[in-house]
Amino acid sequence: MKILVAEDDRVILMDIVDMLEELGHETLKAVSGEDALLAFGDGTGIDLVIIDLTMPNMSGAELAAEISRRAPRMPIIICSGSDDIAGSELGKYGRLEKPFAGRGLAAAIHSVTSMGESVPSH
Repeated sequence: MKILVAEDDRVILMDIVDMLEELGHETLKAVSGEDALLAFGDGTGIDLVIIDLTMPNMSGAELAAEISRRAPRMPIIICSGSDDIAGSELGKYGRLEKPFAGRGLAAAIHSVTSMGESVPSH
């Protein structure tokens, strides 16, 4: 799968990318919501998006909403080190609590790509 990762902390971003590549996925990296939208475009060629909830300028919630507007069936995982996701409008997205390891990441990917979402094949 080709996965776009949006995370403003470059160390965490590289950790996530390393885990994804170890799991056999191709990655695109973005250090802000704005960069992620540029990389995402209309979603062609991207199978999944992983978004940090707390990023400056454009929050993970705002980014997820815009990606969903552009590509309504795009699977999205929101990552957070807090309970900010619970009870919010973000409940419709996959959730991954930080810190996580490769096994948790793989489980989250499986969950969002097998829950009735059709992963685009490009």
